[in-house]
Amino acid sequence: MNKSIKLFNNFHNGDVFYSRMILNILEKEQFKIEYHHNNKQNLLNDLEACNYAGKSVLWSKELDYWNDNIINTWIGKNFYSFLDWRGCTFENHKKIAMQIFNKLNIDTTNIINNDLLPVIYFQQLTVENIKQEMTRLKRKYKKIILICNGAVQSGQSINFNFDPIILQLNKDFDKFNYLFIITNNSNLNENIMHTSSIINDSENELLKISYLSTFCDIIIGRASGPYCFTHIKENLLSKNKKYISFTNRKHEGIWFEDSLATQIWSNNFIENNIISLIRKNIL
Repeated sequence: MNKSIKLFNNFHNGDVFYSRMILNILEKEQFKIEYHHNNKQNLLNDLEACNYAGKSVLWSKELDYWNDNIINTWIGKNFYSFLDWRGCTFENHKKIAMQIFNKLNIDTTNIINNDLLPVIYFQQLTVENIKQEMTRLKRKYKKIILICNGAVQSGQSINFNFDPIILQLNKDFDKFNYLFIITNNSNLNENIMHTSSIINDSENELLKISYLSTFCDIIIGRASGPYCFTHIKENLLSKNKKYISFTNRKHEGIWFEDSLATQIWSNNFIENNIISLIRKNIL
């Protein structure tokens, strides 16, 4: 590789994840990538051409997308200059990516949406234990439902308490042979699994939650880090997959509008409504 580039992002796990739309193409174009961010350094461990280069405090979040060969991948920068009001969507990330590619003289003529969908190279990770366990669970249960119940940091949704919702759903579907798996550890135990008990790897947890999600029939969340990490090509282009999202704005809940997966969305955060909507859509 004879091309190198520096990227940085001052924000959260999900922000770094969605920059894979940029990284996927840069890697194919033989760039050597130096990435600075403030999260766990192994968020991009699967990308051979991308190296974690330390914290991103070296550069201001206000630095332009392009400045002396340093790229700011945060979608919030210059938010109203060339992005639309819909926020953290595939289309807005695409606009950033295409601008960057053009400035790097990358031919974008044949780049289609599917080329930009985030990809995690699971073959670069140790996932055999997850594959074995999830394959066993797929044989045992009629449906597997992943609930990303962790807190949201970006303001894209309300941080309602998922525990009573999960408890009620587990009770309602007790005889349906459904398995509920949750991403955030809580006191919920009976007939409810935690992703950590399957993954057993806190360092690569988000990457492996993404892999685990490929075995799930339904994915429920609200723009938290783990939920963002399920927005990979395998899931979004699967007709057998269903997403149920709870966000303030529809276009941030339904992140990729051309998804082949079924997309259900609501911004009604009343507990009974959440339970009713999920109940109706997981039958």
